[in-house]
Parts: sequence; structure tokens; C-alpha cells
Amino acid sequence: MTGNCLGWVAYSYITLDWFVFFANGPGLILSIWLNMGAIKVEYLNRMTKQQQTRETFEPIRKESFVIDDDADEEEDACGTSDHHDSLSSSSALGYANLFSVSDKHGFHVIQILLFWLLILSIVELFPFSHDGKENIVGIVVNLNLLFFYGAPLSTINTVVTARNSSSIHRRTMILNTSNATFWFVYGCAILDPYIFLPNAIGVILGIIQGMLCVRFPAETSSTITQVEFKEQHGAGAGAGANEQEMETEENCII
Repeated sequence: MTGNCLGWVAYSYITLDWFVFFANGPGLILSIWLNMGAIKVEYLNRMTKQQQTRETFEPIRKESFVIDDDADEEEDACGTSDHHDSLSSSSALGYANLFSVSDKHGFHVIQILLFWLLILSIVELFPFSHDGKENIVGIVVNLNLLFFYGAPLSTINTVVTARNSSSIHRRTMILNTSNATFWFVYGCAILDPYIFLPNAIGVILGIIQGMLCVRFPAETSSTITQVEFKEQHGAGAGAGANEQEMETEENCII
């Protein structure tokens, strides 16, 4: 979303199209805010997992420290210093690994920003004509938009294979298709192929998803199985039943 909105903002600067600018400018700001939230969530998940691991192995670590303390009394000051240096090094390595893993999403965002920085630098620093700049930015942003609209292709394959459209998010599909329809009409009105061609593909993909939702309705077999399970085993089925019910609920959400 960040790369797509950033590309269209750049395209609006070149073509002086204020409709494209005011549609994608707020989207660019919103995408940055969403990416910041995703980075925080990823970091929180990583920290939670590390905290759980630390709590699991804390008794073992304390026991090992008791043994090490008995051994350290027989060592000289140099040996003790080496031991603590080793612990400090391993801790530093652990925190370095923590931040490298938790910043994976942020690294992808930086890659997208660097990519567009390179494209815009080439367009502005080299002596391209106005039409040349429009063609370069238009082609690149169209490829980005096709990736955005092509994301449902894997979902379409899943729906056809499983004959179940529960993996299609209805509201997102409706909004994406409506958005592509409006931009397709606008692109046709101003005769801009960089606007109406990719959005025509988005409209087609949206129609295909809608047809699949009608052809393969979302099945509720998991929900029915959950209700039958509760009726058969009752409320006092025990911890094992509760775990199976939680697993069923997670599958329904996914």
C-alpha cells in the first residue's frame, strides 16, 4: 500500500492531476501509520515469545549459576572476568538477534522506500522529457498496482480447489472492486491508459471473486461441528474439549 500510494502521488506531480493526488496522499499517510503499527505488533510478539522462553528456562539458568558460583570461588579474578565477559557477549548477541528479527517488516518498508527513491532520482536527475517521466513512473506504479490487485489470485485458487469461498473477505472485495470501477471510469474519461488499464484488471478480478462467492458459498461446517460437539459432550467436557473448541474457533476466524 505504501509503494502504491507513493507511486501515484509521484505520478500526480508529473501529470498535475489533483484527483490522483488527493486520493493517494491521505492513503500514503495512512499506510505509514499502519506500517508503524505492524512493526510495533511484530516487535511485541517477538518480545512476548522471548519472555515466555526466559520464564521457561529461568529455573535451569539459576541452577546453573549456583554451580558456576561454587566453581568461581576456586578460580582467580581473571577467570571470573572472562566468565562474565562471555555472558555479556551472549546477551548482546541475543538482543542483536531480537532486533534483527523483529524489524523484518520495517526492513521491507525501507526496501520499498529506497526503490521509489531510486526511481524518482533517475527520473529527475537524468534528462528525460515530460512524456518520458510520465511513462517511467506510470509503468512502475502500474506494476505495483497489479501486484496489489493480483494478491487475490492465490485466494481464487484456494476457493476453486476447496470449493469454499470463506477465505474471501467480502467487504474488502466489495470496496476494492468499487474503487477499481471508479478509477476505471475516471481513466476512461481523461483517456489515461495508466489509470484505466490496471483498474480494468482490478474490476475483472473483483467480479471473478464475486462470482466465486455466489458459486461456492462460505461453508459453516466447522461451526456446525462445534455446536454438535457441545451438544454431545456438554459444558463439562474437560480441558481437552475446551482446547478442541478453541482450535475450532480459531479455524473459523481464519
